[in-house]
Amino acid sequence: MRTKSFNIFLLITITILISSCNADTTCRKSRDVLAGIHFYSNTKNQETGIVKIEKLSVEKLSVNGLEIDSLLVKNATANSVKIPFNPFSNESAFILKFDQIIDTVTVKYQNSNYLLSFECGYIRVHTIDTVISTHNFIDSIAIIHPTVNPQYIENIQLHHIIR
Repeated sequence: MRTKSFNIFLLITITILISSCNADTTCRKSRDVLAGIHFYSNTKNQETGIVKIEKLSVEKLSVNGLEIDSLLVKNATANSVKIPFNPFSNESAFILKFDQIIDTVTVKYQNSNYLLSFECGYIRVHTIDTVISTHNFIDSIAIIHPTVNPQYIENIQLHHIIR
């Protein structure tokens, strides 16, 4: 009889431990708030004047935070990057190096707190107001989805004109 009650106790304890680990794993996964920045090429047909927009795969891409010494991407080939914003500021700036061409991108945004759950607590999400660039490689910018939250999506498009 004692063995049976011990087995039941052990089963309940293991179940509680496994379920608490799952909640912790979920909390860790959903806390990352990263802006999705995607690259596009705009090719203008000289005869028709029609502009064709396509995803652009950038070679030798490096991304650094401007005010903090953080290397986010180093010498990669990518058509998009995931970038964190400073949760304690309303502005984040980044240096994007496209092979040998350098652009500075500044993103202005509003911060707000978002309750994930009672177990996970709050996270800081952002609503993008403005994006500006130095326009060395980047020709134009479009804000596609201004809300930056744990559900990673395409927030910003950076366009490069191919002539």
